[in-house]
Amino acid sequence: MNIRDLIRPEWIRPQLAVADSHAAIEALSGLLERDGVVKPGFATAVKDREKTFPTGLPTSGTKVALPHTDAEHVNRSAVAIATLATPVSFRVMGSPDEAVDVQIVFLLAIADTELQVHALSQLIEIVQREEVLASMLVLTDAEEICRVIRGLF
Repeated sequence: MNIRDLIRPEWIRPQLAVADSHAAIEALSGLLERDGVVKPGFATAVKDREKTFPTGLPTSGTKVALPHTDAEHVNRSAVAIATLATPVSFRVMGSPDEAVDVQIVFLLAIADTELQVHALSQLIEIVQREEVLASMLVLTDAEEICRVIRGLF
């Protein structure tokens, strides 16, 4: 499974203005639910999972979140993306009592639990490329962001 095959421009929201992590998850889940990728209630399941297993990454430079949930809430695999006009607070992976201001959200909907680790490892590769993340933040076209990510794999 390759991340580039799970991303479509219609699931990308450049410069999304949201108030908090829940709003970011709701906005991206809405895109996937509209297209039948996830089951109704997916956003709630992701937010519930975030309470126990936070996904904000305290990376250098551009901060990122990788929220996802169990495969039972997914019809087929996809990744939705938002670049945030204003950073929002996500709880930190590995340190649930801390928070980090996130600028990019990759929402994973993976239909096979075993493949979640594989998908996350590919996204971690992207997260470690600061120049790629920085370019995503200045792009205002979903097709361009899609091309940037697909070009990495």
